[in-house]
Amino acid sequence: VMDADKSIVAEFSSLSPTFTLGTTVTGSGSITRSPDKAFYEAKLVTARFFFERLLPPVAAQYMAIASGKASMMDMPAEAF
Repeated sequence: VMDADKSIVAEFSSLSPTFTLGTTVTGSGSITRSPDKAFYEAKLVTARFFFERLLPPVAAQYMAIASGKASMMDMPAEAF
């Protein structure tokens, strides 16, 4: 019986993550997906690009910063 808001988790077999899918009841029990699968697929493509292309250099930069070496800002102005 659908007498109140329900939360449904949808899993797309071609995608590894699980997403919560917002739905709207129209008429007598039909469901409209909002946003649709293509929306989530575009988000995954963007995330993969970020993790493959942009994130690796950040990890190396963090290690350089956290290595404990003195900062360039510690140099006296005369050194320049």
